[in-house]
Amino acid sequence: MITILGGGFAGLLCALKLRKHADILLINPSPHFEERTRLHQVAAGEALPQLRLDHSLPGQFLQGWVTSIRPRNRLLEVATTQGERRLAYDQLVIASGSHTDVNRLPGAAEHCYTLDGESARKLAQNLPQRGRILVIGDGLTAVELAGELAESHPGLKVTLAGAHHPGHDLWRPAASYLRSTLEQLGVTIHQQRIEKVEAGRAGPLDFDLAVYCGGFRACPLAAEAGLEVNGLGQVLVDNYLRSPQYPEIWGIGDAACPPRAQRMACATALPMAQSVAGNLLAQLQGKPLKPFRQRFLGRCFSLGRQRGLLQLVRPDDSILPLYLWGGVGAWVKEKILSGIALGSLKKAVLDAGH
Repeated sequence: MITILGGGFAGLLCALKLRKHADILLINPSPHFEERTRLHQVAAGEALPQLRLDHSLPGQFLQGWVTSIRPRNRLLEVATTQGERRLAYDQLVIASGSHTDVNRLPGAAEHCYTLDGESARKLAQNLPQRGRILVIGDGLTAVELAGELAESHPGLKVTLAGAHHPGHDLWRPAASYLRSTLEQLGVTIHQQRIEKVEAGRAGPLDFDLAVYCGGFRACPLAAEAGLEVNGLGQVLVDNYLRSPQYPEIWGIGDAACPPRAQRMACATALPMAQSVAGNLLAQLQGKPLKPFRQRFLGRCFSLGRQRGLLQLVRPDDSILPLYLWGGVGAWVKEKILSGIALGSLKKAVLDAGH
């Protein structure tokens, strides 16, 4: 039995690639696939179609919460709506993803929403018609949310505050375009490190509603199981994406850190899933394993629904002096999400059904 923990981009694609060739079980707390790359749209109130995991993997899906991994015994403890279950596995793929690390900022857990699934939906339900919205962060998540809120809710006064200017790690002309577009959308940008959040106030900035878009941290399951993890809680894996301690345990997506660390992104989750699925099949067939190789193409930002930005990068993820912007950037971003990311999952669903 190959058991996969987590039904995000990495876990679902891995399961779909394996389902016709191996005995598999995917475990996820929700019966729905969470398209995390669009949660800024969800937070702004857009209704998106949902892919059901139980429909995509009939008979190979279990809705439940894995509460512990016991690697020495190859056992899982799983909480389900029908009660606690203990499940054995032969091979285990940890694809349990990550969540916003609210512990990085004092007061964030008490006073901020995040762009994690349930919190993003609650944010959408509680958005006022008018008021001051503070988005804390300077990365992709914060930028996309600030732009989406400002464009779709023009009555809101949206402020983006972070230790760095948004786009600080992009080519300078691309970063300039990103910031000017946010300002055109009505976003006020503060280069301000927020040290603490209190009710209605974060540093010198007042707000009616705040969203923390700081860094991510991996699900704690691997660390609690005694597996070697890095400072973000990601399970350390070898060049084949296996745990050196337990070669029958594999790690993919945000939950894992290979020898050459990757950024947490859909762009890394999908290739990792493809690699592990291929190696698990090779192992079943007695064929040699292939090491994981990551080649990046770009970093893309949505800036509302009409504009976007694609920063082109070298295969090692270093910045190239090239970018696409405006309507073309928005079109490319949408093609990446619907054609490459979600499209690969939908194709795998169709292929698995034949």
